Amino acid sequence: MLLKLSRLLPLPVTFRIGLVFVLLAIAFPVLTAVPAAAAVPITVMTRNLYFGADLSPVIASPTPANVEATFTKVNTTDFPARAGVLADEIAAAHPHLIGLQEAVLWRTQTPGDILSGNTTPNATVIAYDFVQILLDKLALLGLTYTPVSTVTEFDVELPGIGRDIRLTDRDVILAWTNPPVSTFSLSNNQTGNFTNAGVLVFPIGPVTVKRGWASVDVTMSTGSFRFITTHLESFSSLFPGIQELQGDELLAGPANTILPVILVGDLNSAAAGSGFATPTYGNIIAAGFSDAWSTANPGVSGFTWGQAELLDNASSLLSARIDFVLFRGTFIITMASRVGDAPLPITATVKWPSDHAGIVVAIDTILIPEFPTIISGVAVAGICFVIFYLMRRHKNKLLFGRT
Repeated sequence: MLLKLSRLLPLPVTFRIGLVFVLLAIAFPVLTAVPAAAAVPITVMTRNLYFGADLSPVIASPTPANVEATFTKVNTTDFPARAGVLADEIAAAHPHLIGLQEAVLWRTQTPGDILSGNTTPNATVIAYDFVQILLDKLALLGLTYTPVSTVTEFDVELPGIGRDIRLTDRDVILAWTNPPVSTFSLSNNQTGNFTNAGVLVFPIGPVTVKRGWASVDVTMSTGSFRFITTHLESFSSLFPGIQELQGDELLAGPANTILPVILVGDLNSAAAGSGFATPTYGNIIAAGFSDAWSTANPGVSGFTWGQAELLDNASSLLSARIDFVLFRGTFIITMASRVGDAPLPITATVKWPSDHAGIVVAIDTILIPEFPTIISGVAVAGICFVIFYLMRRHKNKLLFGRT
């Protein structure tokens, strides 16, 4: 057969090699297309844990009385009790990766030393470590989740009454490390704080409201992708334009990769609902990301924020969609649902695990990101062979009159 083909196409070997490479480059995507059945499923979640109180009164007037009143609300909203419900959500959904926001650390120091002149945060007595409390609740359910990437954001300590109270904000990626079947490995964890940040002027001095991101690269049998969690600026009225600049940094930073990307978090920029009308969500979508919720649930509002400060409202007050699972690359969204959007008797007064609902998304990964690079290389090699042949043929024709 090859002999007959060579007689029909009496072309030089160089030209034929180049032609084969070009044809392979064209045919390769079809020949190697991964059928849907070969896709590897993965489930991800985004969950804002909620500080436990609205910080606005302290921001407006950081008096010891306001600081103590805020911390009293943190006690009232009872994170250990809420964490039990959050753990139940995770146990029901079995997400492989979770992006946490407001995964805070509350600490105290008695007696305090801020009023005596030490304004550097130094309280060390842990009142609530939201991450460790959640991990302990998960362990009681037989689930092992591990923090694989953690970014520390703003860290502020203010004087209360007879003590100092410290709040350290964090974004955390948790990975399920004891699933029945292991389908992925992790590498290249990275974190960063945005250079654009608001500054609050308190009597103790200026406090930078740091925000940031955490990421990890995920490798599966179908290829690799990057998983990112972030929490963008919420006080847009205090710091106009900062959130949009942070979104730009996110796109230019961890999301600027040849890998497919899953980006989760609280963007504080609404896709639907009232309030949070900033350009950030639209800017990220315009940069090539898609929204898993609207992909799986077109036309459904899916609000994720708005429960009462003390989480004691009898019916849901969710009124804006600001928590997202966004994706860029060859992912197939098979399901997107909310968690924490129905009241429960968590304590005598607390009925919601957070002021946010969470989003759980099931994804089929059909990645293989290296194929386009390989195909391009094959095509370029083939074209070079063809060009080399044509140039050599033209040169010979000029020198010797051969065709």
